[in-house]
Amino acid sequence: MNLRLNNFEGLLCVIAGDGTTAKANCLRQVISRNKTDMATDASRSLDLMRQVFQPQINEEIRQIIDRHLRTTFQPAIENLKRNGHGVAEEDLNELARGMLDGAKSIFVPVHPQPVLAQEVYKIRGYESDDSDISAISQRSTDRKPKRGRPRKDDEAVIPMHCKIDTYDLEKWAIGRLTHKTSFIFASKLAENLGLPNTSKLFAKYPKAFRYICSEEDKKILVPQRLLSSVHGGRAILMQLEDGIEIQGSIGDLPQYSFTCPEAMLDRVRMKTFSVDPTDPPHDMPRHDTSSSNLSSHQNVAELKGLVADGEECEMRVTGCVRNGNHPASGVTMTTFSSSSAATDERTRLVKSEPREQWTSKIDFLMSVVGFAVDLGNIWRFPYLCFKNGGGVFLIPYTIIVLVTGVPLFYMELALGQYYRKGAITTWGRICPLFKGIGYCVIMIAFYTDFFYNVVIAWGLHFLYTSFQTNLPWASCNNTYNSKACYEPIYGALHSSSSKCAPRINNSQAKISAAEEYFYKGLLGLHESGAPNSHVIRSMSDFGDLNWHIFVSLFVVYIICYFSLWKGIGMSGKVVWFTALFPYVVLGVLFVRGITLPGAEMGIEFYLKPNIGKLKDPGVWQDAATQVFFSLGPGFGVLMAYSSYNKFNNNVYFDALVTSSINCLTSFLSGFVIFSVLGYMSCASGKPIEEVALEGPGLVFVVYPEALATMPWAPGWSVLFFLMLITLGLDSSFGGTEAIITALSDEFLWIKKHREIFIGLLFGFYMLIGYFICTQGGILIMEWLIVYGTTWGLLIAVFCEVVVVSYFYGCRQFVLDLKEMLGFSPGMYWKLCWVIGAPLFLLLMILSSFINYGPLVYQDYQFSDTANLAGIFFALSAAAAIPTVGIFKLCTSKGRTFSEASRKFWELIFFRNLLIRCAHIEKDRRSMSIHQSDGWRVTMM
Repeated sequence: MNLRLNNFEGLLCVIAGDGTTAKANCLRQVISRNKTDMATDASRSLDLMRQVFQPQINEEIRQIIDRHLRTTFQPAIENLKRNGHGVAEEDLNELARGMLDGAKSIFVPVHPQPVLAQEVYKIRGYESDDSDISAISQRSTDRKPKRGRPRKDDEAVIPMHCKIDTYDLEKWAIGRLTHKTSFIFASKLAENLGLPNTSKLFAKYPKAFRYICSEEDKKILVPQRLLSSVHGGRAILMQLEDGIEIQGSIGDLPQYSFTCPEAMLDRVRMKTFSVDPTDPPHDMPRHDTSSSNLSSHQNVAELKGLVADGEECEMRVTGCVRNGNHPASGVTMTTFSSSSAATDERTRLVKSEPREQWTSKIDFLMSVVGFAVDLGNIWRFPYLCFKNGGGVFLIPYTIIVLVTGVPLFYMELALGQYYRKGAITTWGRICPLFKGIGYCVIMIAFYTDFFYNVVIAWGLHFLYTSFQTNLPWASCNNTYNSKACYEPIYGALHSSSSKCAPRINNSQAKISAAEEYFYKGLLGLHESGAPNSHVIRSMSDFGDLNWHIFVSLFVVYIICYFSLWKGIGMSGKVVWFTALFPYVVLGVLFVRGITLPGAEMGIEFYLKPNIGKLKDPGVWQDAATQVFFSLGPGFGVLMAYSSYNKFNNNVYFDALVTSSINCLTSFLSGFVIFSVLGYMSCASGKPIEEVALEGPGLVFVVYPEALATMPWAPGWSVLFFLMLITLGLDSSFGGTEAIITALSDEFLWIKKHREIFIGLLFGFYMLIGYFICTQGGILIMEWLIVYGTTWGLLIAVFCEVVVVSYFYGCRQFVLDLKEMLGFSPGMYWKLCWVIGAPLFLLLMILSSFINYGPLVYQDYQFSDTANLAGIFFALSAAAAIPTVGIFKLCTSKGRTFSEASRKFWELIFFRNLLIRCAHIEKDRRSMSIHQSDGWRVTMM
């Protein structure tokens, strides 16, 4: 009989495991009554236990209710009254439900109910015998062998089953992790299986290891006596159902199970979200017999971004949870809650649509180089050097590249790789109030695509007209040619290979055949009487459609569509040709150019410095404009491309390499262009100032004219215009991919129907391109170039660097880089992000507004209406930034907009609040939010 009583005492020992005096005394009363009554029936013993424990249970329930009434319910009612809301029955019910849910998650029993002897009897697999349970009782009271100690001869060896090898990742799906989810420690499972350490368990079942508790988690678990020490080894959480699967026939694991408090469960959910469900946990320890191996690794599921877009993340700064003190642990924390619908949608998206990645790093580098090195490197940079003092222009250009260009280039690549999303979602996560930056940069890329592909269509038209013996721009025998047309090839033929032609002043030969071909033959403009001008229609009179350009534009969009419709896997291979071929042609043209007569004169003109030009603010403004249009920050392309990288990719190296290639390409193109300009000046007898033209005229008039004077002119023309097409195509790929990536990450239906969306997008581009392909389309293009990108781009990039440096925090950004790369950027980068880039961009914006003048193209003066419409169009993209911010304030849950507006600056400068709502740090620390008259802000 005493043996049975001792067995019963062993079954009850779990309840008294917390060591509290009250429960220990109650247990002694139960045992004493049991012995006095000589009771042997289990149900009778349980009844006695309930009689003794019931008063203490009632007292604990009363304390819980009082605590909730005092700390939660009453302040919530007062908060509702202060906000002017009526205390309706619906509000009270919702509040009560929240209170009960909080009680379930916070006031968790230290240990779950013990397993009854009869249940253990059945689970163990012994034959049932209700009259005598001494065998199982005796087994339950025996102490388990220590770790590493071999089993005794009389102990059965329990084989490890392999059911968990078909591990279903849905068990760790975010939507299934609730306050009722039971967890166990891997160490407890290993001990139950008789394994010496957790490493062997991990070696067999690695996919079951999904979360390693942080120090903050341990501070919550230690007071509940689930862990013995805060600073011990790694505590690895597993789900209870996984442990039961691994154990197989051994089913007494529930005595080790527990549920996480809500604050800790939120971390488990969000850190789990950062792990790609299709990949094994990459940060898990490797198989090692050393038990200390687990302590040297970080969490498996560190959050690499912030809460998934579309999930409603609430930070309650109300009286209800102002202090957020956890009753069990005494640790101060902030409560996060998410919309269940959004959570389910995010979970489904993560499971079914993992992030696409570049096939190789070379694909990424080629794509970035192809985007950055565009037509502007060929026609804009050399002309700006010629215009702004030759080689002295390299001084402001280099300074701006080092202080502003490369730091912003690096910043955008790093942000895209860290958050692995497009521009809209990334900026919404960095700071929800400034999510409009993402929409702004996408609108800029959208506006640029209107006209950029038309320029490629021009090059395509020149390409297929080059496949003939007599180039049309080398002759004045066409129907559109005027009497003032001259054929430059004659001047070249009469000049010696070593001597330049004398300076000429021929009043009757003022327009070259190449110039008339471009403006009259291609664009469809007509002679106005003056030999050096062309009739340009007004913006209200488009004229006839140039079908040869429109058909070429259609072919360009067909090429773009089939390069982009399958994602970066397809475009990443196309850019191998479009990014590398231009360098082959540039090298060939460089060698050919420097061997032409007069080339040294052009190169000298290109590099000869004019120091006095440094005093001209216009030189600095031109240099800054070239840097931004060349490197490409502010278009969303860099974020889109880097979002497909691996998280630990060395984006620092990529930024330095690609930006250096871009700048060196611009410098090299100057030699290619000016060596030919020197040759043209030498052959025609004109000074270089009269030969050089700005913009498209340089590559569609001057260079074709020079190529026409060379032997095998059609071959040189094919190479040159094929180079222009490839330069333009990969830049067009980047702009379109930025739009597709940003919108598909923000809107799920676009990601599902990528091919249809691209087709609709290009169809809209064709509609806009129809008007640009008319006779008056050159005016629309010039209007789009000037007003569509300049101001919006500068404002967008300025807001980017200010938000990252001051609202998100430069320190936080540096921590993100260290987490991603393993090292922190130096002081140079921090100074550029915090001081250099914002200051310089602000000066550029002010200068562009101060020096603004009405738009003029050649002899055509744009009307006041066109200029006013252009100003509104230029600011339309930038207007997305405050518009989205105001929308966030208007739709924020909690107080009314008028009340939120009065707190606007508190919201702006309370940076940690926004960061915590938008981003969970790697080494997250508990945060207590104190606010005198708490209010709640909800950000998407």
